[in-house]
Amino acid sequence: MTFAARTFQGMPQGRPIPFTLGLTNDSISLGIRSASFTLVSDGTTTQTPTGGGSQVAGPAWYSPAPTAGAATGVWCKLTINSNTQTTITGTATGSVVTVGGSSWTFTNDATNHEGFGSATLTFYADSGGTQLLATASVSWDVGYTP
Repeated sequence: MTFAARTFQGMPQGRPIPFTLGLTNDSISLGIRSASFTLVSDGTTTQTPTGGGSQVAGPAWYSPAPTAGAATGVWCKLTINSNTQTTITGTATGSVVTVGGSSWTFTNDATNHEGFGSATLTFYADSGGTQLLATASVSWDVGYTP
Protein backbone atom coordinates (compact mmCIF):
# COMPACT_ATOMS: atom_id res chain seq x y z
CA MET A 1 0.00 0.00 0.00
CA THR A 2 1.38 3.40 -0.98
CA PHE A 3 0.43 6.75 0.51
CA ALA A 4 1.06 10.07 -1.19
CA ALA A 5 1.46 13.23 0.83
CA ARG A 6 -0.43 16.29 -0.33
CA THR A 7 0.44 19.82 0.67
CA PHE A 8 -2.10 22.60 0.93
CA GLN A 9 -0.55 25.27 -1.30
CA GLY A 10 -2.55 28.22 0.00
CA MET A 11 -1.16 28.42 3.53
CA PRO A 12 2.41 28.34 4.88
CA GLN A 13 3.44 25.87 7.59
CA GLY A 14 1.67 26.55 10.86
CA ARG A 15 -1.89 27.50 11.63
CA PRO A 16 -4.15 29.95 13.47
CA ILE A 17 -4.29 29.35 17.21
CA PRO A 18 -6.84 30.14 19.92
CA PHE A 19 -6.23 33.24 22.06
CA THR A 20 -8.07 35.55 24.42
CA LEU A 21 -7.98 39.32 24.03
CA GLY A 22 -9.39 41.77 26.57
CA LEU A 23 -9.50 45.44 25.55
CA THR A 24 -10.10 48.23 28.06
CA ASN A 25 -10.08 51.99 27.95
CA ASP A 26 -12.09 53.44 30.80
CA SER A 27 -12.06 56.41 33.09
CA ILE A 28 -13.95 57.83 36.04
CA SER A 29 -14.45 61.02 34.01
CA LEU A 30 -16.93 61.56 31.19
CA GLY A 31 -15.69 61.11 27.65
CA ILE A 32 -15.65 59.05 24.50
CA ARG A 33 -13.20 56.15 24.80
CA SER A 34 -12.20 53.48 22.33
CA ALA A 35 -10.00 50.41 22.10
CA SER A 36 -9.00 48.48 19.01
CA PHE A 37 -7.08 45.53 17.68
CA THR A 38 -5.65 44.54 14.31
CA LEU A 39 -4.75 41.14 12.88
CA VAL A 40 -1.35 41.68 11.26
CA SER A 41 -0.55 39.54 8.21
CA ASP A 42 2.51 37.98 9.92
CA GLY A 43 0.40 36.20 12.56
CA THR A 44 0.61 38.77 15.33
CA THR A 45 -1.88 41.34 16.62
CA THR A 46 -1.58 44.93 17.69
CA GLN A 47 -3.91 46.55 20.20
CA THR A 48 -4.41 49.81 22.00
CA PRO A 49 -3.10 49.55 25.54
CA THR A 50 -5.24 49.96 28.63
CA GLY A 51 -6.20 53.63 28.80
CA GLY A 52 -5.68 54.26 25.09
CA GLY A 53 -2.59 55.60 23.38
CA SER A 54 -0.22 54.03 20.88
CA GLN A 55 -0.65 50.50 19.60
CA VAL A 56 1.34 47.74 21.30
CA ALA A 57 1.90 44.08 20.55
CA GLY A 58 -1.02 41.82 21.39
CA PRO A 59 -1.34 38.04 21.39
CA ALA A 60 -0.30 35.96 18.38
CA TRP A 61 -3.10 34.57 16.23
CA TYR A 62 -0.81 32.20 14.33
CA SER A 63 1.84 29.69 15.36
CA PRO A 64 4.68 29.88 14.72
CA ALA A 65 4.63 33.69 14.74
CA PRO A 66 5.78 35.98 13.36
CA THR A 67 5.73 34.27 10.00
CA ALA A 68 5.82 36.24 6.76
CA GLY A 69 2.72 35.36 4.75
CA ALA A 70 0.84 33.76 7.64
CA ALA A 71 -2.38 35.43 6.49
CA THR A 72 -2.17 33.81 3.06
CA GLY A 73 -5.15 31.50 2.67
CA VAL A 74 -6.64 32.38 6.08
CA TRP A 75 -10.03 34.03 6.52
CA CYS A 76 -11.79 35.25 9.66
CA LYS A 77 -15.16 36.35 11.00
CA LEU A 78 -15.85 38.43 14.11
CA THR A 79 -19.23 37.44 15.56
CA ILE A 80 -20.62 39.75 18.26
CA ASN A 81 -21.94 37.74 21.22
CA SER A 82 -23.04 40.72 23.34
CA ASN A 83 -22.83 44.48 22.92
CA THR A 84 -23.93 47.16 25.35
CA GLN A 85 -23.63 50.86 24.45
CA THR A 86 -20.77 50.29 22.00
CA THR A 87 -20.24 51.39 18.42
CA ILE A 88 -18.08 48.94 16.46
CA THR A 89 -16.23 50.20 13.40
CA GLY A 90 -13.57 48.91 11.04
CA THR A 91 -13.70 45.54 9.30
CA ALA A 92 -17.21 44.16 8.85
CA THR A 93 -18.57 41.97 11.63
CA GLY A 94 -20.56 38.81 10.91
CA SER A 95 -18.92 38.33 7.49
CA VAL A 96 -16.01 36.15 6.44
CA VAL A 97 -13.13 38.43 5.38
CA THR A 98 -9.41 38.09 4.67
CA VAL A 99 -7.28 38.16 7.81
CA GLY A 100 -4.39 40.46 6.92
CA GLY A 101 -5.07 43.96 8.20
CA SER A 102 -8.51 43.19 9.61
CA SER A 103 -9.12 45.70 12.40
CA TRP A 104 -11.96 46.51 14.79
CA THR A 105 -12.51 49.53 17.04
CA PHE A 106 -14.91 49.53 20.00
CA THR A 107 -16.14 52.97 21.17
CA ASN A 108 -18.64 53.88 23.89
CA ASP A 109 -21.72 55.44 22.28
CA ALA A 110 -22.05 58.46 24.61
CA THR A 111 -19.77 60.39 26.98
CA ASN A 112 -21.65 59.13 30.04
CA HIS A 113 -21.90 55.49 28.92
CA GLU A 114 -19.73 52.47 29.54
CA GLY A 115 -19.56 50.27 26.46
CA PHE A 116 -18.79 46.62 26.89
CA GLY A 117 -19.31 43.28 25.20
CA SER A 118 -17.79 40.14 23.81
CA ALA A 119 -17.20 38.48 20.46
CA THR A 120 -15.89 35.28 18.94
CA LEU A 121 -13.22 35.52 16.27
CA THR A 122 -13.26 32.48 14.01
CA PHE A 123 -10.48 31.54 11.57
CA TYR A 124 -11.18 29.59 8.37
CA ALA A 125 -9.16 28.02 5.54
CA ASP A 126 -11.72 29.16 2.96
CA SER A 127 -13.66 32.29 2.03
CA GLY A 128 -16.96 30.49 2.54
CA GLY A 129 -16.26 29.92 6.23
CA THR A 130 -16.71 26.14 6.15
CA GLN A 131 -13.20 24.88 7.00
CA LEU A 132 -12.75 25.87 10.66
CA LEU A 133 -9.14 26.35 11.83
CA ALA A 134 -9.41 28.01 15.27
CA THR A 135 -11.48 30.38 17.42
CA ALA A 136 -10.50 33.23 19.72
CA SER A 137 -12.34 35.23 22.38
CA VAL A 138 -12.48 39.03 22.37
CA SER A 139 -13.97 41.28 25.04
CA TRP A 140 -14.01 45.04 25.54
CA ASP A 141 -14.84 47.61 28.19
CA VAL A 142 -14.62 51.23 27.06
CA GLY A 143 -15.85 54.53 28.40
CA TYR A 144 -17.16 56.07 31.57
CA THR A 145 -17.24 53.87 34.67
CA PRO A 146 -18.90 55.62 37.65
